[in-house]
Amino acid sequence: MTTWKKWVGDHPNYYVLPPELAKLLAEYDLDGAELIEFDSARFDEILTEVLRTATESVQPFGPPAYHGGAHFNDVVSNVRTLLAANDEQVPVAVQQALLFAAATHDYAHQGATFRKDAVNGLPLPELGTDIATEQVSAILADELAERFGFSPAARMFIARSIHATTFGNPSISPQSVLEKLLAAADVGPNDTFEDWLRKGVAVTFGEKPAKPAPTTLSGWLGNRMGFVDYYLANFVTEGKPQFVAAAVKLGWNDMLASHRAKLLSLKDGTAEPALTEIVKAMLPTSVDLAA
Repeated sequence: MTTWKKWVGDHPNYYVLPPELAKLLAEYDLDGAELIEFDSARFDEILTEVLRTATESVQPFGPPAYHGGAHFNDVVSNVRTLLAANDEQVPVAVQQALLFAAATHDYAHQGATFRKDAVNGLPLPELGTDIATEQVSAILADELAERFGFSPAARMFIARSIHATTFGNPSISPQSVLEKLLAAADVGPNDTFEDWLRKGVAVTFGEKPAKPAPTTLSGWLGNRMGFVDYYLANFVTEGKPQFVAAAVKLGWNDMLASHRAKLLSLKDGTAEPALTEIVKAMLPTSVDLAA
């Protein structure tokens, strides 16, 4: 019998699990929890409904310029792509739980990395501002997972996967293969250079990121360079704790290297004039384009 034990992993929880789920798991045997999948057509219905609900969940908070329906769909698509390239065959029940986590990983995102910086209200405000955004998303996602009939083991997997996507907290990094895969999918570069930059503009200037937004063009290019170097050094460098082999198989390292080369050309003034103008046009007026 194949159970959830392997896929949930034996590392400690990143955060406290959703309260109702924690109660269920107190006397739950992961070794006896079989991998029971949804019928394919039924899961498609569930995922469609969850993506719709997740998109609606952010509307009261701006909605955020980046953390919304387009991002949720991108991450689900990236997870599908990475799973298809993964060396180990992942059971369908686990794939379904991971796709659910991808759809809900930023559920009710308030448009700020840290809750204390939110300007348009908070989901579950009674929890205060010291709790991680991802922990709140996991609580709300678990309510959905229960409603759609996921088992307690699958719900634990979903919550831990969402927790593992925490950004802005250096003490949190994904531990299991599939948690790393989801984290890689969350910030993956599966875009043209221009589209990738536009998404960066949306999250950096349209929301409240972990660090203040740059005020100069060179600062913005440095911001993007830092992100590329972070991804290259962690997710696509063999031997690193967060290495995702499937991302390398898909050529995401090469894509990022190409993005990096274009950033360097913009920074040193050797880029094609048309590209320079495209990049300048996408930045807000608060950015000094001459500096």
